[in-house]
Amino acid sequence: SEGSLHVSPDAGVVEILRPDGSPTDPGEVGEVVTTGLMRPTQPLIRYRIGDTAMWAAERCACGRGMPVIAEVCGRVEDVVVGPDGRELVRFHGIFVGLPNVIEAQVVQEAVDRFRIHVVADRRFGQSDEEEMIQRMRQRLGEVEVRVERMDQIPRTASGKFQAVVSEMDSA
Repeated sequence: SEGSLHVSPDAGVVEILRPDGSPTDPGEVGEVVTTGLMRPTQPLIRYRIGDTAMWAAERCACGRGMPVIAEVCGRVEDVVVGPDGRELVRFHGIFVGLPNVIEAQVVQEAVDRFRIHVVADRRFGQSDEEEMIQRMRQRLGEVEVRVERMDQIPRTASGKFQAVVSEMDSA
């Protein structure tokens, strides 16, 4: 399978949908919804698994005709929406190529206000901070971004690392 993520129609139906429920185009990120065909009792129909993904534009080089998922992009709860309605789901792009960043978390305080928690090595400096802020603004428009250095990023009660936290409901 050339390392591709094939979807087998015998096992079930996988849909990748826009917020309005329409199917996405290849290369467009959407919410993954599945219908399993293998469970004779208690089938899950159009089950929202909580992931976002995108279809590949090309078929796999292995020659099998099954659809291919190009990338699983994140969790639905890892989506933030900027002031102009643009959504940001792929946060690794904010931190990629910044070797001084060990771990980071984006916190949305308001539609136009963000905080980035950063665990960084001693070489982390102003240029790293400015690069992250610029990347956030490239993706979300004119937003306020504050970078906060931390020794560690708190985990949830179950011990899970959250790449994105929304404080908008409590604000």
